[in-house]
Amino acid sequence: MTEQVLVVGGGVIGCAIARELAPEYDVTVLEKDGIGHGASGRAAGLVTIATAYAGHDRIVDHALESFHAFDGNYGFRFHDAESLEFPSERGPLQQQVEEHREQGVAAEYVPAEDATAQYPMLNVPEGGYLRFDRTGWVVPSEFTEAVRRSATDRGAAFETGVEVTDLAVNGRTVTAVETDVDTREPDRVVLAGGWQSPALVDGLVDLPVRPYWTQCVELGADVDLSDVPMGWLPDPDVYWRPTRSGTLLLGGGSAFPDDPAHAPTDEAAAFRNRIVDLFPHVVDDTSGAHYVQGWAGVDGATPDTYPIIDVPPEGPENLIVATGFHGRGIMSAFTAGAAVRGLLTGESPVPTAPFRLDRFDSRSTDFEFISVSA
Repeated sequence: MTEQVLVVGGGVIGCAIARELAPEYDVTVLEKDGIGHGASGRAAGLVTIATAYAGHDRIVDHALESFHAFDGNYGFRFHDAESLEFPSERGPLQQQVEEHREQGVAAEYVPAEDATAQYPMLNVPEGGYLRFDRTGWVVPSEFTEAVRRSATDRGAAFETGVEVTDLAVNGRTVTAVETDVDTREPDRVVLAGGWQSPALVDGLVDLPVRPYWTQCVELGADVDLSDVPMGWLPDPDVYWRPTRSGTLLLGGGSAFPDDPAHAPTDEAAAFRNRIVDLFPHVVDDTSGAHYVQGWAGVDGATPDTYPIIDVPPEGPENLIVATGFHGRGIMSAFTAGAAVRGLLTGESPVPTAPFRLDRFDSRSTDFEFISVSA
């Protein structure tokens, strides 16, 4: 008899896990709102997997190969794009190149005189910049919907408007999943509810996941900005990428909110104004910069910025937790699916050790936020 797997959470992570498991398991995804309604729908869509998982070549290779293989399916497009890092207080860029290469990340220093010719619209700093390849971007809503459709075609079922309220546990086993409409009795449970996941296992498992708030602003100009490369301004903690419509999406401004459940879904005016002020530092010879739209959302942070994908050793043996993606949910979706499948079958194309819960000496949520925007 096929094992029944219940996935809690219909963001991009839950959708990718369902897609990965559906061919071999009877998979149902429960989502209290809409598919991709939470952090997935508020993401920027950067895929900087090579730097995000520096030193983990199998994770990087698997993710990029998966994005390229999925490109063109269900209306999804993966945009290969170079990414640049501007000078900062971290030190000389030439020194940073060596540090990146020691971690297995291909980085190249580009002096200002060479950079201006390559990207004429870019306001190249005097110190030049670092250039990374094996990066790109996606439209988060498009990607999430494509993964959901693929999971559905593979046999996964999705139910929205169903909120999981509690887990019934007997010994080391989750025996039932209580929802606001009924009770389910799956063989296995995968908790992929983002920053809200810890509340569902409170008293069972301590998860060092802390909700944080982050923001994005989209700006247009009198010229088409679609050829501007992706990049980072490390000191002000701001990143950017082009869009298909010729605007520039800029994000950052992360902070721990006092009340994450009621955090604003619009960006703060102060952040919007800061982005407008920073815009000329990115794009040169551009006039008529104007605000297009902005948004904000809540995601889950971990002390070391890596997600937790594990069967918690002190928790129920049929419970897998996939949470704390720290702004890397979009780029980590295929990785999460493969890692969860590996935990169920013992065979995974990616290493699962970097995501184990026991890597933390402390489970405290009283930790400082580490930005991965730069």
